[in-house]
Amino acid sequence: MAEDNEDTRNGFTFIWTALKLSRGSEQNGLLQTAPEILSSPPFFVDSLEKTGWCLMMLISKKGDHITCSLSRIIKDNGPKKIEIEFEISFLAADGSSLIKGKRRNLFSNNEVCVFESFAKKNDVLIRKKGEILQRESLMVRCRMWKVCDTLPMPVLCFARTELRVETESFFCAIERFSSFKPGEKKSFLAKTQN
Repeated sequence: MAEDNEDTRNGFTFIWTALKLSRGSEQNGLLQTAPEILSSPPFFVDSLEKTGWCLMMLISKKGDHITCSLSRIIKDNGPKKIEIEFEISFLAADGSSLIKGKRRNLFSNNEVCVFESFAKKNDVLIRKKGEILQRESLMVRCRMWKVCDTLPMPVLCFARTELRVETESFFCAIERFSSFKPGEKKSFLAKTQN
């Protein structure tokens, strides 16, 4: 669904879906299962002089904001520096932007441009949870344009990341278990068998 203030220039669009971000109905499901830093797979843009990029989200367990950033990867086949305009958005199921930010930056290799307070965690987790987190997933769109240049045709790329919880169980006899005091901690070395 196009919005009134959407940029209609031909550019490169990367849509990244982070799957299984929230589990259960608890209010902070996203914070319980997602790592603090979540990175998209790297993507390479031939139409932006063969540069490579990565999206990142910082979901701090202590702060009240989600930080988003666009990073140029360390090694690509592009120039030493490239100036681009880019827009990062959290998308609704219909593709409309619910939260977005736009910047212009001169990138060198391994340079990061950060939206410090991109979204309030409460907006994503509580107020707009049904719109933003569809089926435990978050869709992030990054649109990119080379400054003073347009592409002859729009380019669209998709990627997804699926988070999984890995668990291991073990059984162990604990000597003098009944003599432990509340809050007392003991360490045990668990050996695994392959």
